[in-house]
Amino acid sequence: MQIVEMENHSEDHSSKEYDDNKLAESYLDEYVKQQGFYFRRIRCTLDPSDNTIVKRRTYECTHSQTHEPQKNILEEDRRKRDSEMIGCPWHINLSFPKFSNGVWINSVISEHNYEMNPLISEIAPRF
Repeated sequence: MQIVEMENHSEDHSSKEYDDNKLAESYLDEYVKQQGFYFRRIRCTLDPSDNTIVKRRTYECTHSQTHEPQKNILEEDRRKRDSEMIGCPWHINLSFPKFSNGVWINSVISEHNYEMNPLISEIAPRF
């Protein structure tokens, strides 16, 4: 399978269509391996009439969000360790139209705020 570069986030990705959810996710798996990062599923909207049908799905980089400690510990008493959640903006939105047999890429923000890891396929649990 040939993977298309998604470097320019202003490019129109709405014309990309895949046969089903499995094919779209395998495309994403190959793409992130090539780029050197890993993603997670964050949002899944189900069809209100049938809860087994997925309408929309959002994936984000594992380095997105920011860490908010829940404990009230003084800064000098905390262990000096960086969090992997550094607010990376990369995400992709997919939709599964009801009257179309396919998966559509609605939007992609393909920017990262950290260096990619070429050995991600050996580190990430999904691969």
